[in-house]
Amino acid sequence: DIWGQEGRCPVYGLSCRAANMSVSIRRATVDDLPGMQHCNLLCLPENYLLKYYFYHLLSWPELSYVAVVTDRRGEEKVVGYVLAKLEDDPAEEPHAHITSLAVRRSFRRLGLAAKLMEQAQRATVENFQSLYCSLHVRCGNRVALHLYQQTLEFTVDEVESKYYADGEDAYAMSKNLLDLAREMGYTYSPSKQSKRNSKSKALRAAQAAQAEAEAAAAAAAAKSGDKKGEDKEPLAIEGGAAGPGGAAGATATAGAEAATDSEGSKKSKNKKKKRKGGGGGGGGGGAEP
Repeated sequence: DIWGQEGRCPVYGLSCRAANMSVSIRRATVDDLPGMQHCNLLCLPENYLLKYYFYHLLSWPELSYVAVVTDRRGEEKVVGYVLAKLEDDPAEEPHAHITSLAVRRSFRRLGLAAKLMEQAQRATVENFQSLYCSLHVRCGNRVALHLYQQTLEFTVDEVESKYYADGEDAYAMSKNLLDLAREMGYTYSPSKQSKRNSKSKALRAAQAAQAEAEAAAAAAAAKSGDKKGEDKEPLAIEGGAAGPGGAAGATATAGAEAATDSEGSKKSKNKKKKRKGGGGGGGGGGAEP
């Protein structure tokens, strides 16, 4: 109950009775899913189908929480939620991931978002012994960045370009949960503690190497394409066709010209022999132009 032992709102100073309602945080149930979706539609540009909420609640029922308002008639209304899951990527140590966090505008600045996050983090340590918690946030969302960095002590791991559907970049952030685990009485082995850092560094190095390899391959493909384009340009060869048959055409033409010259020389020799055999009186006629 965020109102405290005295039953007063920490911001506006209203008592529960004066406001005729109380706000509490509890684990989400199936009945809360339509209210969570409605809160998401009011607060965030990233919206999900109802079956996506069902998927989270059925797969990891321990990790999602809601902030609800109860009026004097006993009816509850969802005014905030945190939707979380367990990431089981084989390349990384299993850890919690915050899919979505939202609080309705009229109930902000009451510490609800921080309390929802804290509950989700405690649940992931208690149920799954997670080493850390991760999330994505828009680079331009200053309010959320202040909450994650200053209040919840998340750190920026990297910037993911065009992560969101509208093309905006996202900060990939994470928080180490080892201190929280010790506070709750859980102890992890040293090998498990160092496993996250070593795997994270190795994964980032592999991703960087893969990106460099893809860039090099793209540059090589572009260069090869330019070279092939130059080879395919038509060549102006006189007397022969351009392309693969161009050289053969030029050779055949040269051969035909050589054969014509040899035949012409043979005919001229035969004519000279005939003139020599017919007598020298026709010497003047032998000097043909």
